[in-house]
Amino acid sequence: GTRARERALRTYYRHEFNWMGQSAFGGLIKKVKSAPWEIKGKRRVTYFQQVLRQADFGRGWGSLISKVLLDYLRQDGGGFIEVIAPGNPLQAPTAPATGLAYLDSLRCLPTGDPEYPVVYYSRKGTLHIMHRSRVIQLVDQPDGDETQPGYGLCALSRAISIVAQQIHMGRYITQQ
Repeated sequence: GTRARERALRTYYRHEFNWMGQSAFGGLIKKVKSAPWEIKGKRRVTYFQQVLRQADFGRGWGSLISKVLLDYLRQDGGGFIEVIAPGNPLQAPTAPATGLAYLDSLRCLPTGDPEYPVVYYSRKGTLHIMHRSRVIQLVDQPDGDETQPGYGLCALSRAISIVAQQIHMGRYITQQ
């Protein structure tokens, strides 16, 4: 539930000797990404299919879900999706969503406030308070600890001792 821990998890994930963890996550993400999806309903089905096809600024549903799932698996804060829609960003949208976008979990700070659950820190250095209807957070094993709202225990956290052992073994073998 700290920024330092979240950065450390990402560093562990990206380590050159963590090929086993990277491969396991990659295989799972590819399986989910390639699964067929369908929107059913009575109204606006075509509209929302197009929203998903154009998600992640035109890169599509596969790109969006790949990034979100990777954060879900490797970050205790989980994965974040921005719901892009008309209206005041500090309030509920005034019309249906026009897009979905990935938000880097290291730039999202869960607040514990049910109305404004996330503060997003942009690349330009500005803070954006996000209304609950404009952000989706997916967290693995959410924790009820009120001192660390919005955090859980991701797959990488649960397997960190195995990953650390693999890294140490890789270094040892390379040095030999």
